[in-house]
Amino acid sequence: MIPFLMISCAYGFFFLVRAAGRFRQWISLALLSSAFVFSAFYLESYFFLSPFRIGTSMFAGMRELVDRSVSISREFPVVRVGRSISEPHIFFAFYQALDPRQYQQASRNWLVFEDKGLKFLDQYDGYSLGKFRFGDLKNSEPVSQPTLYIGRAEDFPSDYPYYFRLDSLNGQPEYQVSRRDPS
Repeated sequence: MIPFLMISCAYGFFFLVRAAGRFRQWISLALLSSAFVFSAFYLESYFFLSPFRIGTSMFAGMRELVDRSVSISREFPVVRVGRSISEPHIFFAFYQALDPRQYQQASRNWLVFEDKGLKFLDQYDGYSLGKFRFGDLKNSEPVSQPTLYIGRAEDFPSDYPYYFRLDSLNGQPEYQVSRRDPS
């Protein structure tokens, strides 16, 4: 549909300029000026405004989150990653450059989500990739060993202590990495 509309508009503009007679130069100048102004607004929106508006949905900061979390996770026997990060196992596999054979081996155990009547893997609570456990954070429950929690900032109470937070481009807390020790 869009190509048809574009071709129709181009034909209409061509016909308008051709039929304009002595106003041809003014109409051509007005059309070119309009195209320039609209292009400038589009480019400004694309390069300057879009990162602030859609950065969260485009997972801005995910590489930094994974890199920093993996380096901290070496100190922890248990690492829990919240399901509020959509399909988090993909990011951890990709940014750690995980061997595909290791990923395939781990993913064989994930198929139980279908047996539980779930449609998507990230609905399943408790699938793992190495020591990373994906699902509900359960950060309010007691733990038996030091545990690292990785999730969106809204998954944690505002006074929950953290290693680091990553903010979105508009300055709002986006991701948080916290720890919990046995009581």
